[in-house]
Amino acid sequence: MSQEKVQEKKKYKYKELHTDENTYKKIKELALLTKSHMTTVVRQSVDIYYNMVKRPKTKSDMPDVNKIAWYIFKFSQSVGQLKAECTEENFNHLMKNLEDLKNRLGVDTEYFAGIIKKFYEFGCNKNASTYVDINDNAKLIITTLLERLMENNQEKS
Repeated sequence: MSQEKVQEKKKYKYKELHTDENTYKKIKELALLTKSHMTTVVRQSVDIYYNMVKRPKTKSDMPDVNKIAWYIFKFSQSVGQLKAECTEENFNHLMKNLEDLKNRLGVDTEYFAGIIKKFYEFGCNKNASTYVDINDNAKLIITTLLERLMENNQEKS
């Protein structure tokens, strides 16, 4: 088979790239950590950087999908942790997350915070009505976050 036909079958046509030693070491380290080829590390890094430059994301682009997903995950996880293990640490963590939702995203968390305080003060009594109240009101907070995301996406369109 001729050299040209072998070239046609290759997925990528490689070009030579020169870089300094420190950058080379970082690329090699990332390749070892991710168990991938150095070319893959370079390609993925350039793709990420390209997207950052072409579509810059800042915290002020509020609320974007990643940010809302993070807050929903963080909030849900802290609710679940308190329900699973009634500790002061878990209670404080959930209360901090509620405060963050209020201050950073403008979500009204006062009613839910009151429910959680009562739940904690009564030793995290695990009865059906308390859980229903917590779950229903947690869903309201999550729904509020998702509505903000949809409203923001409609404004951008």
